[in-house]
Amino acid sequence: MFLPTTIKEVRARGWEQLDVILFSGDAYIDHPAFGAAVIGRLLEAEGYRVAIVPQPNWRDDLRDFINFTNLFSASLDLEQDIHREHVRFNDKLFDVVVFNIDKKQIVGGIIEDVTNMEMKKEQIAEKAKEVIHKNLATVQQIACTLGEHMAETEVLLRSIAKDFAADDEQSSDLTIRTNSNKRDY
Repeated sequence: MFLPTTIKEVRARGWEQLDVILFSGDAYIDHPAFGAAVIGRLLEAEGYRVAIVPQPNWRDDLRDFINFTNLFSASLDLEQDIHREHVRFNDKLFDVVVFNIDKKQIVGGIIEDVTNMEMKKEQIAEKAKEVIHKNLATVQQIACTLGEHMAETEVLLRSIAKDFAADDEQSSDLTIRTNSNKRDY
């Protein structure tokens, strides 16, 4: 079986994504005399899902596999390496590094699917938000309860203080009688 050369052939193998895409300026001939075929077969033997895009028309063929061909063109034109994180394509996130191999002639690229890593980060962030929300609710409940108890305590203490104040006023008018002598205090 030949290595897939189109997205349709990739899907026919039941693959949702590829590990390696080889782009070759030559026609794809599955023979040891052709470098892309040799590299593709070696990678396949190691368990990688490999496709080859032979003689690509960068305006059409590449877009079947990737939607950021503009980064390759820009790297060629600017003679600079380009690194982009979290490039979206078909509900997936990719980190893309495009580098010059031969200025104005050849660029290479490393495209890493980081969707699962980002999903895990999002799940962790969501769990953290849930914990924060629950903790805030608990703190608010404690504060409310403390506030109610504080109000009740304040009312009780004011009542006690008022009673003591009333007792002090009555005690200042206190008259003590002893035997025959009357004393006012």
